[in-house]
Amino acid sequence: MKMSRLFAPTMKDSPKGVSDPVLKRLVRGGYVAALGLPEKLFLFPLGMRLWEKTSRAVEETLLSSGFQALRIDEMERNLVNLASGFIKSYRHLPLRFYQKNRHGFSMTGLEEDVKSASGYIPALLENLRSALSTKGKEALYGQTVSADGLESFVALTVQRSLPWAHGGYRCVSCHWCGDENSPIHGPVDVYKGFPGTVEAVDTPGADTIAELCRQLGVGADKTLKTMFYAAEGKKGKEIIVVLVRGDHRISDAKVMKALGASSLRFADSLEIRETVGDLAGYLGPVGLPKKLKVIADRHVEGVINVVTGANEPGKHLVNVCWGRDFAATMVEDLICFEKDGSCPLCGASIEETSLSRVVTAVVPEEILPEDSEVSFQAADGSKKRPALWSGRVDMDAACVALVPQEGPLPLPFAPFKASVVVASMKNGDAVAAAEKITGKLEKSDVDVLCDERDERAGVKFSDAELIGFPAVVVCGRDASEGKVELRLSGKGNELVTIDEVCSRIIEFLSA
Repeated sequence: MKMSRLFAPTMKDSPKGVSDPVLKRLVRGGYVAALGLPEKLFLFPLGMRLWEKTSRAVEETLLSSGFQALRIDEMERNLVNLASGFIKSYRHLPLRFYQKNRHGFSMTGLEEDVKSASGYIPALLENLRSALSTKGKEALYGQTVSADGLESFVALTVQRSLPWAHGGYRCVSCHWCGDENSPIHGPVDVYKGFPGTVEAVDTPGADTIAELCRQLGVGADKTLKTMFYAAEGKKGKEIIVVLVRGDHRISDAKVMKALGASSLRFADSLEIRETVGDLAGYLGPVGLPKKLKVIADRHVEGVINVVTGANEPGKHLVNVCWGRDFAATMVEDLICFEKDGSCPLCGASIEETSLSRVVTAVVPEEILPEDSEVSFQAADGSKKRPALWSGRVDMDAACVALVPQEGPLPLPFAPFKASVVVASMKNGDAVAAAEKITGKLEKSDVDVLCDERDERAGVKFSDAELIGFPAVVVCGRDASEGKVELRLSGKGNELVTIDEVCSRIIEFLSA
């Protein structure tokens, strides 16, 4: 293809109103329009080629993972209705579908049960993670608790200024990533020691953990926070108590998941007073009304000789012990994942980063409800209902996240693999060399763009750098001697003969 025929409105200066360096590059390189950013991506032909090549890698992965393509409105809801006439036996499952849309892919699947879905989704996302990984940037895999349940995702590290960016963590040794609502696995501390006698002590003004620790000379891990929440669920509003160690933060998302609540907020002073008859800041788990639902974090179970509120203003209790002095209705993972934690996969240290989630999938909490018309005969002859899960691939976010701030684009996704630049259209030997090289590369099915515009060489080189070709051939003064300059990503520049340059490029692209 000729550069003079490609609609690629490159820019010399940075666009106004665009702060992210990658988006700036995409606008300057003629990939996207500055119009509508950052809410929308308006793609020019170069952007469409990037989008289609990246999408092709994802679509091939979905097909090889057992998905079938379809086009249907409100896919998840209508799929259940349509499947009701097809699924009669466990042999008809699983059924997995995807639908391509303007911004990426919607995914949904019907599995025999929740266990099958829970086992399949991580394997699928690992395949997608591999498909979106490049030599310059490895895609990451993680899980988090969202409003919909346990969400698995694939993410790419990005600048914080990118519209799709979210704060998170990544492992320094493997491909794990997460955020503050990620599950915390592994064993917890085993508390040892001899239980002391519970005693009330005066702690005037100690309505924060920091002030309490200062007054009593204890660490935050030796204290408990007792937090009152108002949770909305199927049965209406309920006042519940959450117990965590003083050095931990409560994850509202995890509390909601544990309760099956649709919304969660701090209980107000009136609700607390009506429940326990006292003020926030000095609340504790000892002596709470038995009707109260108390959920404790895993790190609270088994604590010995900790400090808690005394349910009396200006006082706290010391030497409070699990089981003897208080108990919980349920024990769950309720705290935020912190940056001083370790990787749940390999145990290595983690670091803070910004992540763009490009693939998400939610593991279902339960099978389809009883009013669903979809049912099948299981292997044991019983009648069962399948589990339904859903997910999505955000190709806009993926394409932007895969583009580096500078340098060539990743080889698998670059719009054109090679560029042939004619330094001066007045040089007949250079023009002839460019036509010969371009023709040979096209015959070898290499996506090549020939820059034969009547522009200064500096303009052409600048555009080639902005667009980010993995391979660039410069046909200049040396063309009269049968040589051209070859620039390969990561390999530097060198003069090669016109006859060998194509084979060198093909070898590089296939490596």
